[in-house]
Amino acid sequence: MRDGTVPPIPNSPNGLDTGHLFRQIRPFLDSLGGYEVLETTVWSRTLRVAGRMDALVRMNGVLTVIDWKSSYRLKTRGEIPDYFLQAAAYAVAVSEFIGEPVPQVAIAISAEDGKFAVYTQTVESLLPSVKKRIREFYKDKENGVWRPWPWTKFMRWWRACGKDQVNLVFSKYRTRL
Repeated sequence: MRDGTVPPIPNSPNGLDTGHLFRQIRPFLDSLGGYEVLETTVWSRTLRVAGRMDALVRMNGVLTVIDWKSSYRLKTRGEIPDYFLQAAAYAVAVSEFIGEPVPQVAIAISAEDGKFAVYTQTVESLLPSVKKRIREFYKDKENGVWRPWPWTKFMRWWRACGKDQVNLVFSKYRTRL
């Protein structure tokens, strides 16, 4: 809130104390100094994926897609490779839309055990794995094996509602396109 207080936040359906988790990440959020975009649907025509991105920020001056995660315990970087792939796909989608590179992704995890971590990685280092995973997904789909990724439902949503709603979110970037 504007006065610096944190509003009451109800517990999540899975029982995590979301208010506690938010208070843990608050100093990190404050250090960002603002957001470019929060909670919006993005899609990539080149990767053929879509999803709901948590935030686009500038971390230390670098345009970065952040994906927020909550957990009962703090996970290590090695335990979350798919989180990075998902965030990298979002970064590619945003880059296509705004015409500006998004070179970094960050995974911010707040855990019930009182720990918090932010892991970053370059999009460039993740792209080969992202493309490989997407190729596997479409190959499996062609062979009748359906393993939906979290952002598959958003592609269906985007096709149903059109892109005008999402264009409004990125309107400050559209003036250059």
